[in-house]
Amino acid sequence: SSNPPGRVPPLTPLQSRLAACATMGSDGDGSEKGFVAKMIAVLRGQALGLGQAALLAYLLIDIAVYAVLGLVVRSAFRRVQGQEPWQDPKAFVVAVAATWAGNNATRPFRLAG
Repeated sequence: SSNPPGRVPPLTPLQSRLAACATMGSDGDGSEKGFVAKMIAVLRGQALGLGQAALLAYLLIDIAVYAVLGLVVRSAFRRVQGQEPWQDPKAFVVAVAATWAGNNATRPFRLAG
């Protein structure tokens, strides 16, 4: 199922949703965009260029990193405190923050790979 030369293939459902989101929140014709809007447009363009498989692969890697870091934080907390982090609300917030910080610290390595 190839397209004739010069004809643009139809958008996938994901591409259609991302294209629709590009105009959300704009007050005018979109000719004057702020820095954040320009950056979002650039990131959407990169995501569309990579395709659904690359986005899914990144999300799966991100989920795996969160799971491993969550287990490491839980194990360390149990070893130091002698209880589960979710038994104390403050400790739970600290454990979630540590997992989030660890995930963000490793993000450049995952993006570069």
